[in-house]
Amino acid sequence: MDYTLYYYIAAFLMLLSSGIAFFIGLRQSAGTLRVVVIYLLVSFLSDLIFRIAYIFFDFYIKTGVFFRLVEFVLLIEFYSLILQLKKLTIFKRFIQVISVVLYIVIFEFDLTLMRTTNSVFFSLLSTGFFIKMIMEMKVNDPLKFPLFWINAAFLVYFSGSVFFSLSFDILGRLHEMSAVLSFGFHNTLGLAKNILIAIAFWISYKHSDWDKSLLEIKERK
Repeated sequence: MDYTLYYYIAAFLMLLSSGIAFFIGLRQSAGTLRVVVIYLLVSFLSDLIFRIAYIFFDFYIKTGVFFRLVEFVLLIEFYSLILQLKKLTIFKRFIQVISVVLYIVIFEFDLTLMRTTNSVFFSLLSTGFFIKMIMEMKVNDPLKFPLFWINAAFLVYFSGSVFFSLSFDILGRLHEMSAVLSFGFHNTLGLAKNILIAIAFWISYKHSDWDKSLLEIKERK
């Protein structure tokens, strides 16, 4: 099997799907979903710049480092909204700033450590949201709830990325073909994430009153 072809196909589909999901999400008005739209835009541009520089100019740009930093800041914002941690705004900003400083000082922009850290952290947060939804949210049909799909996307992507970082990434350092296969696997995870987010945006567009469930939680409190 030609794993190199698999890598390029998965990379192209991941890029294409992030662009499609972004354009579907442009209709969103809810603050929670706007954060995800910005996240997709940064993801698309980061990946596009990397591909163009590498394929056409044979130049390697570490856009992934920038993306992981922005990813952390944006998704902290997203989860503070859906988990309703608005009262912790100062603490949230502190965590965002400290995380960037730690990336610079301790990790020295090591992309593997950054990816692993983000993956573990947001796997826990997405799991926490599902636990909260089961315990508190009165959603008659979770499949019609956009945040269900978005958190499913993040849980699949980040939990898979933890596995990727702890196994495939190590093998990739030992064998070139293993590296190609590992990044192909990572691109497939990205494709799955983008498809699930696109589904969430489409559901939000078809059911514009989706955020009433969040409002009901605030009222009960």
